[in-house]
Amino acid sequence: MKASLKAYALAKGYEGWSAAPYLCPGGQWTIGWGHTLGVTAHMPAITEAQGELYLAHDIIEAERIVERAVTVSLNQNEFDALVLFVMNIGPGRAGVKSGLVELRSGGPSTLLRRLNENDRAGAADEWLKWVYAGGQKLPGLIIRRAEERALFMTPAARPAPEPVPLPGAPPAVGL
Repeated sequence: MKASLKAYALAKGYEGWSAAPYLCPGGQWTIGWGHTLGVTAHMPAITEAQGELYLAHDIIEAERIVERAVTVSLNQNEFDALVLFVMNIGPGRAGVKSGLVELRSGGPSTLLRRLNENDRAGAADEWLKWVYAGGQKLPGLIIRRAEERALFMTPAARPAPEPVPLPGAPPAVGL
């Protein structure tokens, strides 16, 4: 599964643009639309084209993490919401940082555990607990998590079914 264009647009909106490196509230050097890998304080400014490449890389990496970690089928909205979530918090690592896949304590996040148990409502409720950065509850994260959760809970649109021709009726043309 791949993130939709809507996910890319939401990621840009949530992260905001910065051509120059800055220290985010979570203590990570960041550039572009939320890119952190290899970013330092002394990195030169980037162009929007470079930022687009970083964003694409970050989304692809988040897609891979979601694909590996989630064992239930997802609709497009659920997938997009999880990709946005992972882009922001990462997979996590025991003893280092909590994330979707692994908490600092070594176990999986409750969000992932509930989702893989097919408890989507329980997983959705966990979203609202991930609103801290740098030890502080951030208003921007409260809004972002509420929006990601709402996306996760939104049924994906399904294409309209093909019309069933009536017996003996001519085929429908130009509908």
